[in-house]
Amino acid sequence: MREVLLAIAREYPRVKLCIQTSGSPILASFRRTVEFDLERSDMMRNVSVGGIGPQHADSDSDVFILLCPTNTQVDVVVEDAMAMSPKIGARPLVMLNPRL
Repeated sequence: MREVLLAIAREYPRVKLCIQTSGSPILASFRRTVEFDLERSDMMRNVSVGGIGPQHADSDSDVFILLCPTNTQVDVVVEDAMAMSPKIGARPLVMLNPRL
């Protein structure tokens, strides 16, 4: 995962890593690990972390990476991801290991 982020970060100046936290305790803990890694790595300075949903589709990011978006009984992530589309527009959106 880190290598994929670094490869994309080399191509785009501002990367938004979107991690689903509701309904998935594993991903919630992974988010904390990624945030810690971002704080320690100079190569990851242009990567910011957020959730999945339209409120996380900021105008500052050049590319969005959705990490393991997974539908659960608690969170239907497809709806949140689709709601991001109008705000993202033509900018790239990458889904890694989706379970929709």
